Amino acid sequence: MGGPHPTRRLRTVADNGQYGWMKDTAIYSETDPVRDCYPS
Repeated sequence: MGGPHPTRRLRTVADNGQYGWMKDTAIYSETDPVRDCYPS
């Protein structure tokens, strides 16, 4: 799921409701996975 992608950051909502930017490799969710990153 997701990365690895060295520069991709995703705007996410944390468990405490705060918004922020996370590396795609730091995000893990069984219900809302990160889409694969395809090089162009």
